[in-house]
Amino acid sequence: MRGFSLLEVMVVAAILALLAAMIIPRMASVNRQRDETGIDSIADLLRMFAFRNGSMTQEIALWHDAETGVLSLWIKDIDPQNAEGARVWQEDRLSMPVNLPVGMEIQDALADGAPVSQTPWTIATRPDGSRPRIELRVVGETKQTTIVLEPWATGPIRMDLGEATRSSIDLDREGRGFERW
Repeated sequence: MRGFSLLEVMVVAAILALLAAMIIPRMASVNRQRDETGIDSIADLLRMFAFRNGSMTQEIALWHDAETGVLSLWIKDIDPQNAEGARVWQEDRLSMPVNLPVGMEIQDALADGAPVSQTPWTIATRPDGSRPRIELRVVGETKQTTIVLEPWATGPIRMDLGEATRSSIDLDREGRGFERW
């Protein structure tokens, strides 16, 4: 019975090392893309939250369950079982819930600077139609991001950890409202 020579074992080890060198960066790229997609999905849901708040008279809410990793949009609407009764919270039929990828979580949620701590949590608009400033700190396997939706904005601002951040400027208050861009 013949065994493997040292040279044959070294060739196989070199081939396996070469394959690992090609596969590992691709796996890291897949994780990075998965994190980017999850963050973009959260930002899109916040954009829909702002749109629905600006175009409807109903109260809107973000709802998140940390156990299942689901973030969804809810609307206070007429109860289908009792059309004459009070309005009830229902999941929005026009927006898809976001299922956070494995390894991604919303670490902190702030509404007007105050932490939202109960689980599952809800951040809702006010009955007068205004909405709070929403800040979500999202942690994935390869990225840490803060997504902010200002009360007056139509879309969120994304700030990745370790990158330069931009702050908003009120051009009217600074007397620069009529400058040409």
